[in-house]
Amino acid sequence: MKKCFVILCALAFCSCSSSKYKLSAVITDASVLRSDKTYENGPDVVRGDSLAATLLFMPTGSPSIEDAVKNAAAKCEGNCIGLSDVLVEHNVNNMLLLFGSNSVRVIGYPIIQK
Repeated sequence: MKKCFVILCALAFCSCSSSKYKLSAVITDASVLRSDKTYENGPDVVRGDSLAATLLFMPTGSPSIEDAVKNAAAKCEGNCIGLSDVLVEHNVNNMLLLFGSNSVRVIGYPIIQK
């Protein structure tokens, strides 16, 4: 019985949270947008992540959408300046409030400058 109580108490301190957002476009640097250039969507969906951990109550950083978009843009061919039709997922997972992760994932079509 004592073992079950300890397990139930440990599970009581575990938590997770998830949020999803839909954006029409995310561009990391607005200064690259020019009226004399043309832009098109890439054919394949790309994915980028930004992750931060929590160790012994101390966060090691903060994930950002900008870092996730830059990671996704690095996977594209051509001059990718951002993403269109973007799904942003924000996840937080904690174990016993001691260890955990905080992540942002973006999924979308690359915006390629011609």
